[in-house]
Order: sequence, then C-alpha cells, then structure tokens
Amino acid sequence: ESSNSTLQQKYYIVQTLSKIVEDSQTLIDLFVNYDCDLNTTDIYGRTVEMFSKIAQGGAGGPNTNNSDPSVRPQMLQMLATESLVTIAQSMVLWSKDFYEPPTLPVPTESDNLNDEEWEK
Repeated sequence: ESSNSTLQQKYYIVQTLSKIVEDSQTLIDLFVNYDCDLNTTDIYGRTVEMFSKIAQGGAGGPNTNNSDPSVRPQMLQMLATESLVTIAQSMVLWSKDFYEPPTLPVPTESDNLNDEEWEK
C-alpha cells in the first residue's frame, strides 16, 4: 500500500500472497481465526481489499516507481484478479460442506397430469 514501493516490490508481495491464498485451508483458517473475532486484526478482509484495489488499478499506476521494465502494472492487476478468483473458489468449496440443497418432493402418480389435463 506504500506509495514509496516500486512496482517490482508490489509485484513480489502480491505474488507471495497469491501463493498463500492458493491453500484453501489457510484461507479458511485466516477467516475463522482472525476475521470472525472482533478483537483481532482483519487479515482475510484486508487481503481481499488489497487484491481488489490492485485488480481495479488502484496500485501500480503511472506514478509508481518502476525499476524493472519487465514488470508492468497490468501484470500486477492480472495477478491480483487471479488471486481474487482463487479466494472465491476456495470459499465456495468450503461452504459446500455447510450447504444442503433444498429437497424437492418426489412426484407421485396422482401428481402426474395426462395430456388432456395439461392442455386445460
């Protein structure tokens, strides 16, 4: 988040954080152990906000110091976007353990309409 960081430094930080979020269990642990407790640091939330800000071009703009021309702002944005997708996928997989799809009643023979009744 520092305006004094070079684009390359930001890229390395985002790259490191993107490796961490690839482990869905680590993500869940961060969320459950830090974000759900009102007395602790909001690590998961701040990480998601940081990725979101970068993905939208909020970091690495034209005023960012860039000592390495091989690292472009678009690369940083793409990496942040990919990390957000990974986070979303991890949350979906985790939540499947707690979600039970609604069960639909099994149709009985009396529920079946014949063609004549259907047309009415």
